[in-house]
Amino acid sequence: MSKLLMFPEPYPDEDFRSIIYRYHIRSANTTFHKSISDIFGKYSYRNLMFPTNLSLMLDKLPFGHNLDLEYIINNYTWYGLIFSFMDKEKRLNLLNTIINGSNNNILKLRFMPQNLFSKSIRYCPQCIKEDIKNFGECYIHRDHQIEFLDFCPKHLIKLIDKCLICNIPLCKPNADELISLPFCKNEHQLYEQINSIDLDNSGKIKLDLLSMFKIMRDGHSSLNFDYIYSKILMGLWNKGFIHYKGMLFKQKLVHSLLEEFSIEELVGIGLLPDYISRKSYINAIFQPDKVQNNIPFYGLLILFLFKSIDKMIEFNEPMSNPLPFGHGPWRCLNYICEHYNQKIIRDSKVVSKIFGKTHISSEFACPYCGFEYINTWKPKEGMKENVRIKSWGNQLKEKIIELYLDGIPPHKIAKKVRLADSSIRNFLQEVVGTSRMLDENNKQAFVEQLKAYSETSATTIQIDDNKVEKYRHVILDIMKESPSIQRKGIIEKAPSAYFWLKENDKEWFDANLPEKGKHGSPSEIDYPKLDLELKQKIKKLADKLYLEYPYKIYKTTITKHLEPLERIRISIFSDRFPESIAEIERNVEKDQDYLVRGLSRVVENLEKRGYKKITFDKIITIYKPYSNCDEETRKKIEELLNEIY
Repeated sequence: MSKLLMFPEPYPDEDFRSIIYRYHIRSANTTFHKSISDIFGKYSYRNLMFPTNLSLMLDKLPFGHNLDLEYIINNYTWYGLIFSFMDKEKRLNLLNTIINGSNNNILKLRFMPQNLFSKSIRYCPQCIKEDIKNFGECYIHRDHQIEFLDFCPKHLIKLIDKCLICNIPLCKPNADELISLPFCKNEHQLYEQINSIDLDNSGKIKLDLLSMFKIMRDGHSSLNFDYIYSKILMGLWNKGFIHYKGMLFKQKLVHSLLEEFSIEELVGIGLLPDYISRKSYINAIFQPDKVQNNIPFYGLLILFLFKSIDKMIEFNEPMSNPLPFGHGPWRCLNYICEHYNQKIIRDSKVVSKIFGKTHISSEFACPYCGFEYINTWKPKEGMKENVRIKSWGNQLKEKIIELYLDGIPPHKIAKKVRLADSSIRNFLQEVVGTSRMLDENNKQAFVEQLKAYSETSATTIQIDDNKVEKYRHVILDIMKESPSIQRKGIIEKAPSAYFWLKENDKEWFDANLPEKGKHGSPSEIDYPKLDLELKQKIKKLADKLYLEYPYKIYKTTITKHLEPLERIRISIFSDRFPESIAEIERNVEKDQDYLVRGLSRVVENLEKRGYKKITFDKIITIYKPYSNCDEETRKKIEELLNEIY
């Protein structure tokens, strides 16, 4: 890979596009796309505000340069602001695109906020004059490119994107031609085209938002949307916009914003009052996938709640209802635990579901015996405890089994462990299929089942994937041989597999085994429910294949990714799975659709082989299947190629 002979030293607050253009005018290149090829190794006339494939550019920079990826992102782009409104996963995906590039323009555009940055490049006449004096040339300033900021924050002068005398644009739309001297194409002096502004409330809001966005941009390493969102929720709670049950008063919030800020202030930052008052907008603003397209709204919300980003960071008044269960520690309620009634539980977990919309519950687990219980607070009943057991824990279960094997009847076991007689009997019925007293004839068989249960109920940190697959196949083979077998029959044939999967693979266990106490015959299974569940699974699977699978998707492509039992069900009982069958057929890929989906891989392969601007005619000479495209598909492919190049 050849190194660049030179690369310009960036200026303070310079927009990345300006740096690239200054390289171009210093090079011997006669066309801009040749300069882009020098730097990024691709044929393009587009000079991007948000660059990608920076790793290639950094590798090509001359020896001795002091630029690195983080320095470029932080000082010459607005990527930092976008990072601040992303969760960790999206941030990593975008960073990978910045470093390594992507053939998928749609993927990159998905990360870019809409209507936040100016579509035309803007300059401050006074900044042009100062740049010429200080550096001998003018350049694009990052701060001038925010869409709602129509004046220079330093000089309070209207920004310009065209000559005010002849109305000719100063730059081309793709930024492949910029100004470096203080003249338009007709040689009109630009730094004399000054229109000063009077800073009113609308202008102050713009400056406040710019200041906030710059702090977010420059401090993105310590800010992310999860953090910002948690602070916003604290502020909303503090100002009474969140009900104690967790409901956000969205209409009330928007009405308060409309009262706090004037129409001129809202319109000035691109938030039209009629638009933000719509129910659809209100419902969308707090959805994670809508955040990046509503950055000005969130900025305004932070100003409304905290007055500044610094005060938001300092604000630390957590959302809190009255604490019905106190701050802890809490008691263990397991009578046989050596820490019974002692306050040794230091952590609690609030149940996400608020029961009946009026109850708040927390879960408590003893770290010594594993006993778990739920305490529910009912505001209308004061601080009265409403305790129910969630899990007995291994210690209590093993104690019950031990007493049962010693010949103690269930009602006496119940008294010893202080549980209901019916609970003990239900547990024994579930584990061994009976709660009757053991006799010598059946005791040994039940001992083996109970040992298997004890083994599987032991707490483990990591589940053995090989064991999961092994035991699943054991159960499936039994059910295949005996389609109408009950759970009790499976226990008799494979107790270890049954109880191990029940404890460690519960979701699969519940979905695939016959209903408890019922035969697994086709007439008694809820096939409509299974059909809908399998349909959803097939849809998710097909979506994943569409993104990741490099070959054409056939019916067998989908079915081979299903569980063995699921394949058996749709092949043997296909008439009972109409939705699932239809979903499979719907996702079988047509030839024309596959050609469109495979375009990005074709383009990537051709670029690796040294081809530059790739056209449809070039593709069909190398990849023969594309010669069979119908007119509609060809048009679609040509449109996608135009987007790439």
